[in-house]
Amino acid sequence: MTALNRVQVHKAVFLMLVVLVQGDTQVGCVFGGSCVLPCRFQPNSDTILHWNKIFKTDRKKLEVHSYYDDQDQLGYQDPLYKGRTSLFHDQISGGNASLRLARVNLQDQGRYLCYASTSLNSQEAFVTLTVRAPVAGVDIRLVNNTVTCKSGGIYPIPQLTWSVIPRPATVLQNTTEVHEDDQGLYDISGSLRTVYNDTESTYGCSVQNEHSARKATMRLHRKSFNIRREQSVIKC
Repeated sequence: MTALNRVQVHKAVFLMLVVLVQGDTQVGCVFGGSCVLPCRFQPNSDTILHWNKIFKTDRKKLEVHSYYDDQDQLGYQDPLYKGRTSLFHDQISGGNASLRLARVNLQDQGRYLCYASTSLNSQEAFVTLTVRAPVAGVDIRLVNNTVTCKSGGIYPIPQLTWSVIPRPATVLQNTTEVHEDDQGLYDISGSLRTVYNDTESTYGCSVQNEHSARKATMRLHRKSFNIRREQSVIKC
C-alpha cells in the first residue's frame, strides 16, 4: 500500500469517528406549535435535499420533504406532513437545509434523516424530535367540603400532589385520575376531603411532568368561609 493510500484510509476512519461522537441533534418541540429541524451542508451547484422520517425496527422511511431542480418536490410526500413542512429557500444557497415543521403533534416524534447532495459531495445528518405539551394551568375549587384540582392537555404524563398548611392531625382522603385524550395528551384530576378547624388553612395542588409545573392554592377559613385562589409557576 502506498503512502498516499494509507493517508486516505486514516482520514476516512477519522471522519467516521467524528460522526459517531456527535450523534443525533436533539430537538424538543411544543405540541401544536412550529419547530425547526436543523441541517447544514457544504453548498454547491445542483443541490438535492431530502428529509425522511426513519424507523429503526423495520427500516421504513416516510417522505417528509424533497427539494431539487431549484424547487420543492412534494409529489411523494407522506400525507401526515402535507401542508406542514417548508424550507428556508433564501438560505439554501448558503448551506442551510433546515426544515420547518408546523402544527406539531405526537406522531411527529422520532428520528429524521437530512440528506443533502451537490455536484461535489453528499452529506447526511440525523435529528431526533421529541414533543412536549407543558402544564398550562391548574384549576382548584371547593365542592361540598371537597377540594378538587384538575389540569389538561399535558405530555408526557403528569403527576398531581397536594399540600395542606397547617398540616391536619388526621389523614385526608384523596384520589387522582389520569385520562388520555384522542390526541394522546393527558388530563389529570384529583380530589381531597377537607378537615376544617378554627384557623385558616391553605390547600395547594401541584401538577408537573419532566418539562413543566404549575401550582394552585386555595385559602379556607371555617368561620368566615372565605376562599382565595392563587396560581404560580414552578420552574423546572
